[in-house]
Amino acid sequence: MIKVFFDASVIFSAIYSESGSSRKLTDFVKLRDIVGITTQTVIEEVEDNINKFRDRKASPKQFIKDSNFIVREKIKQSETKTYAEIVNEKDRHVLAGAILTGCSYLVTLDKKHLNNPLIKIKISKIIIVSPKELLNAIA
Repeated sequence: MIKVFFDASVIFSAIYSESGSSRKLTDFVKLRDIVGITTQTVIEEVEDNINKFRDRKASPKQFIKDSNFIVREKIKQSETKTYAEIVNEKDRHVLAGAILTGCSYLVTLDKKHLNNPLIKIKISKIIIVSPKELLNAIA
């Protein structure tokens, strides 16, 4: 079974859209068709983003639990140093989390900082994809 690391953008989208690719991927996790992994650092980022909205759809922690995600402890700054030359500081924890948890895929909606050709060339330990790309690969 493939292990997929979910970043904050995908989890946030899955919470707010019941029909998008992000939600479809979390449904695969819920059904245990894929192993969904994230970190406490990512969950805190989702919570910060959701707190900016008046209409809170769901608690991120409850959504993660209900969807059967595996949650790794918070990423330490020392664990992100390897990626200093690859991605900007605020996104290093995502790359570190995906690689440290042994995932095959990192799924993200962040085309500017993570899912772009320049980053993909520098990273060989994991495949960075959008939710739609991953759905096409596994369906």
